Amino acid sequence: MELKQYQKRVLSDLDHFLGHLNVLHSISGAYIQTWLENGITIGGDGSVSK
Repeated sequence: MELKQYQKRVLSDLDHFLGHLNVLHSISGAYIQTWLENGITIGGDGSVSK
């Protein structure tokens, strides 16, 4: 079974998140860093800005 493109993207994003988690040892830090890589800023209150 071949994965659809969006499934490949989800797995890639998860891989990047887990890599950041492994380095930072912080779920929130890994979350923020993962989104920053995609050009999306996460505020301290959880708000999103592009």
